Formats: sequence, C-alpha cells, structure tokens
Amino acid sequence: MKSFQVSMDHMPWVSSRTNHAKYFFGNPVLIHASLDTVWEIVKDIENYTIYSKGKITAHVDGIPEVNKTISLALYQNKMIGNFFPVSHERISIVDEKNKIIGWERILSGGAITERYQVLEELKDGKTNSYIALKIPGAVGFFTNLTLKKWINEAFTEINLGIKEAAEKKLKQ
Repeated sequence: MKSFQVSMDHMPWVSSRTNHAKYFFGNPVLIHASLDTVWEIVKDIENYTIYSKGKITAHVDGIPEVNKTISLALYQNKMIGNFFPVSHERISIVDEKNKIIGWERILSGGAITERYQVLEELKDGKTNSYIALKIPGAVGFFTNLTLKKWINEAFTEINLGIKEAAEKKLKQ
C-alpha cells in the first residue's frame, strides 16, 4: 500500500498546507473490492450511520450532487455528541472519474472547512480509501485541541465500515 501522505496528494489543499488550518484524518484503509464497488458505497450517504457504527449520521435529499446540502452529525445519542451540533454543508465535489466526494462549510468570518474522501484504484483490483478534513483558523485550533481524537476516530470507523460493506457485497 502506498504511504498515506503520497496518496493525499490527490486532495486539492494538501500541497498548500498552512499553519492557519488543522487537518484531521481517518486511518487509510485497503479494501479488497473494486473501485466501482467502493464508490457506490461511499455515495450511499444515508447509510453512514451503519457504516460508522453510529459515529457519523448524514443525510442528503436524493443522490449526492454538487451544491446539494448534506446534513452531518457526529456521535448522536452519545454525551460527546453535544459538542458536535448538526452541520449543514454544501457538497463541493462528486468526481465520478477520480472517485472523490467532498463537502464544505462556511464558518463565521468566512473561513471554509473542507472534507474529502478519495478512493485510489490499485492494480490488483483493490482500493485505498482516504478521508481528511481541514478546519481553518481559531475554530481549527480549538477543534484540534479538544475534539481531534473523536473526529479521527469517526473517520476511521466509517472507512472501516465502508470496507466491510464493500467486501461483503463482493461475496454476494
């Protein structure tokens, strides 16, 4: 498997990292399923609660498309969830060719968060999956200090759930 940092080059903002933003990552996951199978599951936003074992809840009306609103919450029905209010974000990319989905949210003061999931096709019919979030400014600084562990854990959990769903689908 390629290193996480090398594959993160696919994310538009990684090459322009600044000290004014904090980055959150789920553990990258090697999935024993085709890129198309994994992509289908990644776009199944209504099942993020299942894939993440309740750590991420998401809703979008219909299929994910650029400029649609996606509503997200972390750890609903858990005490830590009180620190993660429902966030209404704008889908910024659904790249069918490169298998990238992302959304953003404008914070007070005009700063923009960016979240991407990137899939990478491997030659042996397997897929790497990466999830990352950029939170700029003071919000990113304080989020990093207080909630980083839970954000990274939620991203890792959904990545593992997507892996499980894709590999299960392959066996059917």
